[in-house]
Amino acid sequence: MNNRWDRPYPEGLRLPIGAQDSGPALVLDLNSAADGGAGPFGLVIGARGSGKSEILSVVALGLALGNPPEQVNLLLGQGREGSALSGIENLPHVIGHCVANDRDDSEVDFFHVVESEIIRRREIVPAGGDFRACRLPALVIIIDDADSFGGEDTISAIVGLVDRVGHAVGAQLLISVGDLIGPAADRGAVASYRICLEALSANGSRQTGEIPDADDLPDTAGHGYLRLADGSVTRFRAPHTSYSVHTKCVPEEVAGSGVALPVALSAVLTDRHATYARVAEIRRRNGMKKDPADVFPNLSGGFDFAPFHRIGDVGDLDVKYRWRRKPYRDRLRVPIGVADNGTRVVLDLKSPAGSDSAPIGVVTGFSGSGKSQILMSAVLGLVVENPPEQVSILLGQVVVQQTFNQIEELPHIIGFYPELSSQMIEPELWEPSGIAAEGDIFDVIDNEITRRWDVVRAAGDFRSFVGYAEAVDARRPPIPRLPALVIVIDDVDQILVFSEENRAKFSKVLDRIDRLGSVVGVHLLCSASDLHSFQDAVEAVRTYRIGMKQFSPRASRQIVGIPDAYDLPEYQNYGYIRTAGGTVTRFQAPTSSYRVHSNRIAEEVEGCGVFLTTALSSILARYHSNLVHDPHSWPDEG
Repeated sequence: MNNRWDRPYPEGLRLPIGAQDSGPALVLDLNSAADGGAGPFGLVIGARGSGKSEILSVVALGLALGNPPEQVNLLLGQGREGSALSGIENLPHVIGHCVANDRDDSEVDFFHVVESEIIRRREIVPAGGDFRACRLPALVIIIDDADSFGGEDTISAIVGLVDRVGHAVGAQLLISVGDLIGPAADRGAVASYRICLEALSANGSRQTGEIPDADDLPDTAGHGYLRLADGSVTRFRAPHTSYSVHTKCVPEEVAGSGVALPVALSAVLTDRHATYARVAEIRRRNGMKKDPADVFPNLSGGFDFAPFHRIGDVGDLDVKYRWRRKPYRDRLRVPIGVADNGTRVVLDLKSPAGSDSAPIGVVTGFSGSGKSQILMSAVLGLVVENPPEQVSILLGQVVVQQTFNQIEELPHIIGFYPELSSQMIEPELWEPSGIAAEGDIFDVIDNEITRRWDVVRAAGDFRSFVGYAEAVDARRPPIPRLPALVIVIDDVDQILVFSEENRAKFSKVLDRIDRLGSVVGVHLLCSASDLHSFQDAVEAVRTYRIGMKQFSPRASRQIVGIPDAYDLPEYQNYGYIRTAGGTVTRFQAPTSSYRVHSNRIAEEVEGCGVFLTTALSSILARYHSNLVHDPHSWPDEG
């Protein structure tokens, strides 16, 4: 994979899409004409069942196999569920994915994503400049079944954007349609290349590829013609991607059934990208020309969560020792990474008065920069070192099967919103758990702050949660035990951007946590692409901020006060943290997205291991369950 991903741009945008009738592979060059390619806009045209989705899948997977995410990004749009694009949305190269029939306004949302990304690129690339000199990856926008994706205005607007500024900002567009009749003919007029699959008639073939033979192509999907801007036409047959493979690297849902090829490749490339990122960083730091994997054979096990937290075999985790009772001053301190000087960067979530901390943390960065890894590392670090009686966690994520699904079994979780986007639109369809079932996440947080305030005030005149917790530890009756509450929300901006009501509720929550969080033991940590949708609310409260790789120097200044987060390495887990007092530190966070092997943890597929997050959740839940049933086994005072 290192050799595949070491090709220079623009060679990486040249990929085989099938075999010619004469035998050799047919190579499609997606680069713009100015770079000697066929881009920036291609059409795949053919009748239903002719293989249009397969062609798009071949292109997407070919780009991912031939380029690292730092060199090529993908934006995917589907007009319907179940196309061949399904399954590749988890590639590390994908920065956005939309299925049009998810919601009535989904195609509009997708256009805004495309427009925002192109505007961002135009702000970075100077007039007359080259996007490659600005270290921007190429952007390939792929839309399947554009006929049903949305209104003609939506698709035409995307085509117009790419046609006008695509070459300047490194954007390419490839869409599939059934024909070029009516308004769709305008798209054909600006297409720089066409792939014509089986047409319904000779007339339809001429309209799509200006050749009459497409209606005589075999019924088998994948046969077609490639017509370039110079008028050259080549007949070819594309490979299939819609089949299952068997590999020990990816667990099978049903034993013996295999795994869909796109799903398997997405999993393998995601794991490989983590290693590739470490290789690239070692090269950068040491000016190495030799592959660091040859010098450091254990590189793939590098900066991972378990060794960072001094965990050997996860199955042998000494939970009793980790959860031993500590003085409150030693609780709620969680390391999130390592600074350039080798020291640990530690978050103190207690945010005591007069300290350099704050009860609110905001993590920003573009997709793939490692925002979710920061949140996951903080959560796992807390639960490994603190029992549920000392720390409770409320989780929220925008999209189901996103960040936190593998840890919802943790005994610390008192509420989980698995799909906040659906909750805000169709509350009757979402399936929250714990206190999340009581309603809207911002209302639940507001009510919980009020409940805790009543408990703390009834117990005495405590000026901080530190004093309350120390009184509980001193066993001064009748003070009830009240665990600290850490609220973690991933991609919070996505539920704020289109809703004034949500922004108002979020602003109220920020204000109450800022004023009362250190008294009632409530802390908020959230992530967002940027501060655009809630900057005023954030500026009005005390926060610490973590800036991962940013869209622009200006975005970096907004989040951490300096432009340097724009120049961070273009892969996950590097960032700057700015404390409430203004101190800025560059650091690298560990990754938790990997599999572990242990004789004490059952594997779904032998030899594949278990995700670290799943393993830790299972171990801690099992230990806590035994603890509840046998209170005498509670860890001794430490």
